[in-house]
Amino acid sequence: MKPEHIKEISLEDLKLYTCNFSNDNLIGNFQFGKVFRGKINGDHHVTVKVWMPQTLYTCFPGDNEIRLQAELIILTETRVKLHPNLPKLIGYCGQGQLAVVYDLNPIDTLQNFILRDDFTWLQRIKVALQLACLLQILHYPPPSSDQYLVRNISPAHIVLDKDYNLVLYDFGMFTGGSLPEVDKENPGRRHLHGCIGYIDGYLSWTDKWFPEMDVFSFGVILIGLIAKKVFIVEDHSALIGLDLHSLVDWWAIKEYERRKSVSGENASLVHQTLEADGDFEYADGVEVTKLAMECLEPSARDRILIDVVVEDLLKLHVVRDTFSRWALSRL
Repeated sequence: MKPEHIKEISLEDLKLYTCNFSNDNLIGNFQFGKVFRGKINGDHHVTVKVWMPQTLYTCFPGDNEIRLQAELIILTETRVKLHPNLPKLIGYCGQGQLAVVYDLNPIDTLQNFILRDDFTWLQRIKVALQLACLLQILHYPPPSSDQYLVRNISPAHIVLDKDYNLVLYDFGMFTGGSLPEVDKENPGRRHLHGCIGYIDGYLSWTDKWFPEMDVFSFGVILIGLIAKKVFIVEDHSALIGLDLHSLVDWWAIKEYERRKSVSGENASLVHQTLEADGDFEYADGVEVTKLAMECLEPSARDRILIDVVVEDLLKLHVVRDTFSRWALSRL
């Protein structure tokens, strides 16, 4: 059941907001559908997320209805709806088309930003820190709340605004918190193992989920941010004969070992164009690379915890220098 105070929006209004779901307004695909830019009353920018069957991920009858109900629960929980890196819910549509409308005006998805040359080193570290802090809040809530696990972290599920603040906008595999045990209620969900290319390929098949699995996904994204790498697959045909070294984590493990054989503990996976950035320091590149590799440890028990990730990111020169400049500007 939906919370009574959430606005219900008609399919006709959704079409009006998005110019009939025009491709010109398409932001991108997520695991279970598409997201569009929209406008309310001609000048209020919003984001419309629409659930629809995808060719890559199996969707059983009733799955998306459960996801919609779960999202309404999550985004109306006090500690969630006030978080700056989660979307603000305007309303939902449950008739004719399953959709939600966010008070959100993104520039693009993180998946698209990662490859851009104008996405700076500082902006990339800012995104990494915000994502780590968000996971820290979800994994280690206050005593009165329960832990959330995301389970399908992907750069396609993250958008950035004009100030390069991130917003995580998909909750289709969230578990814990205020949610019922939907995996038990709907066994069809058990076939889902997160987003291909960003999931711990070993542990996800055990049907047992741990915070360390979200940490693995974070590590893949962190590698992507510093090495300008993404993994994109549109349909099952792309998986036929897939070279595992095209996976970001597989590439990182092999390439890191190769570079360590040359540079020892000073090995870095930072892309050469980012090394030329004015805010980049090689020591930061080494530390971020080590941090990402600790997230990708094959054994979950050997992986770094997300609160330690946050601590280590805060120690980077680029973060401390930026904070110092900000503090001086406030004097």
